[in-house]
Parts: sequence; structure tokens; C-alpha cells
Amino acid sequence: MIAEDELPLGVIADRCRFSSKAHFGRWFKQIVGVTPREYRSIILSGCAAGPPRPGLAGKSVDLSAERHGDVLAIAVREQVNDSTAPDFERGVLIAARKGYRALILDFGEVAFTCNRALQAILLIARELHSQGTKLILCSLSNRDLRRFNDTGFGEFITILESRNQALAYLDISRL
Repeated sequence: MIAEDELPLGVIADRCRFSSKAHFGRWFKQIVGVTPREYRSIILSGCAAGPPRPGLAGKSVDLSAERHGDVLAIAVREQVNDSTAPDFERGVLIAARKGYRALILDFGEVAFTCNRALQAILLIARELHSQGTKLILCSLSNRDLRRFNDTGFGEFITILESRNQALAYLDISRL
């Protein structure tokens, strides 16, 4: 209801049988990691990362999202490291909840700086696979390309050179 309806959050809280909008907000934030208002903003704007969680101010990773029909392309504009990996994972999964056919993560050859970033992407891959959403990684640095090839996640992740190549691949695979 939050992502698809324009109902006030208080009405949604009431329909979901919460005692108040604040009660609903506390439970929602505990489970999802953001408030209902932040969640609605993230989904409706297409912004993948959204605001950082409390206590992590300034530690969210810079992402931008662009829709291509039933495909969402997310550009990663800075390194994903130990402090930004949890927000990166959360932001991508929130953005992908709209039921896209495929999700493209375009790294622009921005390198990862930690194993936690690699783990976050593998968790994203598993979650998207369970939803029937294809994950495509593109513009990986040579180091990260080797690291992904060593994971054995080939059935969950497709790796291509560029976003344009990924979009073309998805058009061909649709036929």
C-alpha cells in the first residue's frame, strides 16, 4: 500500500490494524530499516540508496537509479566499503521490490574495498533470484571481475562490460 497507493500513512496504519501511525512507523522501521515515509520516497523517486540509517550519517553510498521499462539500472558512483555496504545492500533491495524483470548494477569500474561489499552483492543476487529478477553487473574493475568469477554465483549473476551491453542483452533475451 505504501509503494502503490497514495493513501495517507495514518490510513495505511489503521488498515493494517496498528494502534497509531507512530506504532506502525516504529514496527516498519524495525523490520525494513527505514520509516514508511522514507520507504515511499525511495520507491516513488526511484532513488536506490535513500537516506542513511540513524548512526550512519554520511555513510550511505552514492547511487542513482534509472528505469528502462521493466528493467532498473542503478549506477554506483563511489566505492562500497565496510561502512557503506549495509546501506548499499538495503537500498538496492528496496529499489528492486517493485518487481522488475532485471536489475543492472553499473559500477563504472569503481572498485570494492572490502569483502563485505562482495557479500552484499551476493545477498542481493540470492534475493533477486528468489523473486525471479535477473541481476546483471557491469563495468566491473578487473580485480572485482576476478573476485566474482571465483564465487561460483554464475547462475545468479550475469556479468557484462557496460550498461548498454546489458540493455541489449536483455532485449535479445526477451525474444
